[in-house]
Amino acid sequence: MRSGVCFAFVAVSLMGACADDTDDRSDVSVPPRVAVDQLDRSSADLVVVEGALLAEPKATPRLCSALAESYPPQCGGKSVAVPDLDVTRLADTVTNTDAPRSERVVWTDAPIALAGYVEGDTLRLVADPVDESAAAILVIALAGPTCPVETIPPDPACKARYVAEAAIDLWAGEQQGDTGTLISTRTDSIGVAVFFVPAGEYELVPGSVTGIVGTPDPQPVTVGSGTAVVNLAYDTGIR
Repeated sequence: MRSGVCFAFVAVSLMGACADDTDDRSDVSVPPRVAVDQLDRSSADLVVVEGALLAEPKATPRLCSALAESYPPQCGGKSVAVPDLDVTRLADTVTNTDAPRSERVVWTDAPIALAGYVEGDTLRLVADPVDESAAAILVIALAGPTCPVETIPPDPACKARYVAEAAIDLWAGEQQGDTGTLISTRTDSIGVAVFFVPAGEYELVPGSVTGIVGTPDPQPVTVGSGTAVVNLAYDTGIR
């Protein structure tokens, strides 16, 4: 791993979504932000949720639609629990330091945005807080062919399958360059991974996968203010 300028955002795989290997995920995208009180709690899609953080002693951190005007504050309105959030990694938090350490509450005066999947009253986190300047690189890993003979029209049973647990490295600039910080992640159970990064030039470097003979070549990717989608085609070797 080479040193270089560190990214402000980590790379993560999308955990928690359910699908089988034949689902059509061609329309996968990183959605716009939604407020806590606008969450569709029945959806299985990735969401970026915006709200105020409140972390009370011996309680799961929560994103709140508002904070009550008390000291320390309490959640006002709707909220969602974020059990995977490491509060110590957050910047610009406030704490009632006048209280004993075991009674201290952590909160944010300004809203923060977190990406994840909603499961009832819980947001399963997939990324550190998403800054306003963050862009996204969405990776979809597929393996094919899945049948020894291709037919016209194609047999739906022979669709490419999604590649889970595929290691993906992301480099700033070119992999062979002297600068660039390596960020690593793995695809989830439906072959999807996402990197939240500043806009710029990057290179995706797929890793080999057990049982798959062909690994895609490194892929250059340019990302601006939105989402860049990269499809990685692994070769199963079936002929």
